[in-house]
Amino acid sequence: MKNDEVAKKFVDGDYDNYVDLKGSNLFIRGDAIYSYGTHFPIALRLKNNVFLINCQNYSRTTTVHKNYILNRVSSDKENKIIMIDTKKLKEAINDGITDYKEMILNKIDEEEITTNYSRDELVKELNRNITQLKGGKTQ
Repeated sequence: MKNDEVAKKFVDGDYDNYVDLKGSNLFIRGDAIYSYGTHFPIALRLKNNVFLINCQNYSRTTTVHKNYILNRVSSDKENKIIMIDTKKLKEAINDGITDYKEMILNKIDEEEITTNYSRDELVKELNRNITQLKGGKTQ
């Protein structure tokens, strides 16, 4: 898939949150879109047509990726853009991941969902996945 097509799908919300959607060097993971790797998030898609967009630039190509997003988002008057720096954008993305972990654990505690993991194994697995999503290395 071409990078501009990935950007269009991101802005339109036309993707599965649980499957990475990739272009040649632009990809969606969860509700965030990244350029080259998780070290540089471009934007986070929130509910109600709100987009947190990175106000910083990383490279010429990443600026092109960001412009794909900005052009698509700004073309729809219902979309709301909040420009935010890389650090705060990463925090917003990571808080969402942490909230997801807590939601899963709460649903298991309330027996709304079942798993073949013990609670301790599940916590380890979720933490491993969170580390990967944050761009860290796992053992």
